[in-house]
Amino acid sequence: MKRLFSFFIVASLSLYSFEQNQVDALRYSQFYSGGTARSVALGGAFGALGGDFYSVSQNPAGLGIYRGSELTFTPELFYSRVNARYNGNSEEDLKYNFNFNNIGYVSSFDLGDNGIVSGSFAFGFNKLHNYHENIRIEGPNTQSSLADMFVESANNGEGFGPVDPVYLLPFTEGLFFDGGIIDLDTNGFYYLNTDIRNENGEIDIDQQNILERSGKMNEWVFSLGFNYEHIVYFGASFSMIPIDFKENSSFHESDGGAGGIEYFRYNESLSVSGTGFTGKLGIIVKPVSILRMGFAYHLPVSYYLSDVYYADLRSYEVDQIIYPIDEFGERIDYASYEYRIVTPAKAVGSLGIMIGKFALLSSDIEFINYAGMRLTDASDGYDFSDENKTVREIYRKNLNIKTGVEFRLGMLYLRGGFGYYGSPYKTSEPNADAYKLSYSGGLGVRNKNFFIDFALSCLTGEELLMLYNSPFNANPVSAEITDKKIKAMTTFGFRF
Repeated sequence: MKRLFSFFIVASLSLYSFEQNQVDALRYSQFYSGGTARSVALGGAFGALGGDFYSVSQNPAGLGIYRGSELTFTPELFYSRVNARYNGNSEEDLKYNFNFNNIGYVSSFDLGDNGIVSGSFAFGFNKLHNYHENIRIEGPNTQSSLADMFVESANNGEGFGPVDPVYLLPFTEGLFFDGGIIDLDTNGFYYLNTDIRNENGEIDIDQQNILERSGKMNEWVFSLGFNYEHIVYFGASFSMIPIDFKENSSFHESDGGAGGIEYFRYNESLSVSGTGFTGKLGIIVKPVSILRMGFAYHLPVSYYLSDVYYADLRSYEVDQIIYPIDEFGERIDYASYEYRIVTPAKAVGSLGIMIGKFALLSSDIEFINYAGMRLTDASDGYDFSDENKTVREIYRKNLNIKTGVEFRLGMLYLRGGFGYYGSPYKTSEPNADAYKLSYSGGLGVRNKNFFIDFALSCLTGEELLMLYNSPFNANPVSAEITDKKIKAMTTFGFRF
């Protein structure tokens, strides 16, 4: 059972992350600035400001700032560009996506002249993550093949030596065995086809891995905020976070010589769906008119997820598509698994400086301990103890820093923002320096009843993308990835 489960978790994290079981948890624990155009233009630094629908996602106390009702919606054009460097070769791929970054409604009501003088109720969503991107990785390899990993795992099944061919994992080792890419020698051990790795152990291949990703993470929020004497504002929210993530991977290997004969094409697809639930509490204090101080606590998000995984192999050796089969020889259409992920809590400290009606400056600091992520409640009772141990070993506590500035010139508002998202990995890990930076700017026109805001933002970073492990490489085979995500959005707002 453990061997079968280990296969599924490895597969469900996609090809690049074999034996990186923590990737799933991290994917749903990292959020970037989304919501209204004003909040994005200010770098997401909205914890002490309020008066904007994005407040419900950062600090729900910001609802207490409202003195009227408001309806907003924010269409967005999203652009992703990824450059991949692999063994001396560089490739670039692009992807576009149109979506809605925010839809929100706020209703305010008066409660009296003293004490709690007003309150606001809000409902809607802010986008937390856009997963759309294409990655193209190509380059030569004279050390290892993807299939070497399956040779090693087939020869060390459960630590007791070679696995009987009938019980090879159907979506990985089994496909490569049935396709003639790996085979058995006279001593009962598996080896890589000698057309790929010759009898002297030499290899010369060209590799290509094409990844296509799509999906989104939206936070649907129900929130309440209150105003106490125009000095203290406090609020709470309840959130539902639907998850939609899809990835298709195609890994090719061919002869590195002039002939370029294709040895195999390994195709995988992963579809993840589910819903997370969380709550947030916040407070904003305005001791003097020029200063606002905020604090918010985001409870852990508890996701209930379902993965559906599929793979097949096109093999030159048998010149056909090989499909996964079980020990009885019956074709397997897909593998599915249900489980739960709990993300870490997050604390947000905020400071806002209001310079009359001319300008404002805002900063947020977010603290999150990524080592606190947990996988639990597998559908077959598996306890994830090894996977959660790995999470604690490679992830660390982290700070995200956001800052923004806004200038007002009559009805016109000019804005700029910056964000630093620290790497979640410990200093001993290859991706210890995989931080991300965001740059943003925008403008807006506002009057008593209507406003329109525009924002442009860029999120960029570098990281190592793990392709596979091989006994012929000291470290996992990886590509150097530089990604750039650009968003252009417009918020239309109505006040009444």
